[in-house]
Amino acid sequence: RLQALRQLALPREQGGGGYPVGVVLAPIMPFPGWQEAYRQLLDRLAATLDFPCDLTLECITHRFTPGSKQDHDPVVGVEGLKAIRSLTPLPIFAIGGITLNHVGDVIRAGANGVAVISAVLKAPDIRQVVSEFVSRISGSTAPAS
Repeated sequence: RLQALRQLALPREQGGGGYPVGVVLAPIMPFPGWQEAYRQLLDRLAATLDFPCDLTLECITHRFTPGSKQDHDPVVGVEGLKAIRSLTPLPIFAIGGITLNHVGDVIRAGANGVAVISAVLKAPDIRQVVSEFVSRISGSTAPAS
């Protein structure tokens, strides 16, 4: 699959398609040795795409127990988010159970942004809660990758 991705992304002048490409790792699973396994996967991806290309990498994991569904994947937590941040300089967006109480912790742990569902949809004043999320995210600083 990585070779197919390479062929799609490779510039046309080099015999490829010259297309923007994307990789989705979902969900990030905290199994024994997971950090090394994902590091090796990202290293293989970097070795395969060893030329300038338009790449989008999406890593999806649950930061907290989500309130929007019962059958969610395992929760990684702040420490897991920090570990994922150490694996890649690419943007990371956290999803799953994000609330106003800990959105700042999520950003400081290395997320570039968050996807919020329940905390917004269950709020009595959606406009107010979105404004508060924006304020808290803007006031938090992610560590350098």
